[in-house]
Amino acid sequence: MYTKDTIPTKLVQYKGGGYDGCFWEWNYAVIFDNEWQTQFIDIFSSGRNGIKNLDDMLDHLNNDSGYYLYNLDQKGLKTFANESNAGHVLGVARFLYENLGIELYADCTMCENEFLAYDGILEGFEGCGGIEIQATELICPDCQVNFRCDSCGDIDDSTQYQDKFDESLCEYCNGYAEGELIKLNERLFKEQVNHLALINQHFLSGEAFNNSYCVNCKAMIDYTELTFDESLNNQCQG
Repeated sequence: MYTKDTIPTKLVQYKGGGYDGCFWEWNYAVIFDNEWQTQFIDIFSSGRNGIKNLDDMLDHLNNDSGYYLYNLDQKGLKTFANESNAGHVLGVARFLYENLGIELYADCTMCENEFLAYDGILEGFEGCGGIEIQATELICPDCQVNFRCDSCGDIDDSTQYQDKFDESLCEYCNGYAEGELIKLNERLFKEQVNHLALINQHFLSGEAFNNSYCVNCKAMIDYTELTFDESLNNQCQG
């Protein structure tokens, strides 16, 4: 049985919540045991089951099985990070770092390297029942830089630098850009064919170039080193 004199220093993950639309949700607190007093620190509490003080926390620990205790050392916090929701890990990590100076490390979902969870961002959002969504991925700063698509802004492990576009693009955006590039090339090719056909028509018929041409037509005619009877500086009439 836990008392104020026997409760150890722990991160407490317990079933809080209890309101319309949600039976329970994970809440968090820290208990510090020192030689002067046991201190209760509320990280996140919600609903009618949210705990606001040490006495209620001791009552919960002694009479309810809906909780987990983690040591506030690197091993204990790493266990918490590996077993818990990504969004909760990030929230707890930032609270511990900003309020208690405690560093919590986690493994990046993408590269699997260990990093200070405080610096992570959330990805992989999906539904988890009803209208609620949750993040399933915690991404380290390196992967945020290396795998962020310059086009859509998403972090995707398919993102690569594309020389022809001078951008880092994910697979989807690169495919879209390739498709747009093909359309552009097809349009320019058709325009070039139309310009050449117009030039050939005048050249083969022996007609004088007494009309006004667009810049593209004029450039192509200049390229053929044909001579003109009239100026071609006006706008294209074709």
